[in-house]
Amino acid sequence: MVDTVDTGDTVDTEETVIISNSFPRALLMFIKTIRTLEDMVVMVDMVDMVVKHLPFWTVFNSLDELKKRIQEIANADGFVIVTRRSKKIGGRTGRVWLECDRGGEHQSTATLRKAGSKKTGCPFYLLAVRNHPYETWEIKDGTIEHNHELCEDLSAHAFVRRFTPSEMKLIEQLTAQNMEPRKIFQTIRKQDPDRFHVQKDVQNVVAKIRAEQRQGLTPMQSLENNPEQRS
Repeated sequence: MVDTVDTGDTVDTEETVIISNSFPRALLMFIKTIRTLEDMVVMVDMVDMVVKHLPFWTVFNSLDELKKRIQEIANADGFVIVTRRSKKIGGRTGRVWLECDRGGEHQSTATLRKAGSKKTGCPFYLLAVRNHPYETWEIKDGTIEHNHELCEDLSAHAFVRRFTPSEMKLIEQLTAQNMEPRKIFQTIRKQDPDRFHVQKDVQNVVAKIRAEQRQGLTPMQSLENNPEQRS
């Protein structure tokens, strides 16, 4: 049994489920206290969470591998994971706090008006810890409770439609070869059909790349390379 990591953070454990080595034990203790049908329903939900989130006890070979797996589970459940903060240990990243993208509070009324800003102070978080000297990663603590409805269709979520660095590099390369955005999109979809990108996402990136390229050209050079802009 591994030791529970003391993060120094205060977590409200009332009516929440803590992901740690004591989680299965807490479930057994709860079973002993069942008195009503409502208690039984809660127990069934807890068992479902234990089974669904068993990968959270998995040892991962890298932080990227851990994040990828956690994001897959989160997306399947209808939410998105983001990195809240990290802490270095021995000059290297040793702890990473992951949270629901709707965690945190709005800082101002301007933020409330910002398109797509839907922070609810969601308490969901996970603490990823690097195991020294094995250089592996595990989820050591957290809470899997949300205070909002989960999304049924993540394709409308801007975060999951972001391109990875490797995808961005591919788009840049294909754009340099004058490939149409539609064909670039098809190429990316073939590589990973489960991604949430839409063709408009590729078109936006291509437009940005071309705009940045034009900034390095003289007005005449830009006009010569873009005859559609001529009057």
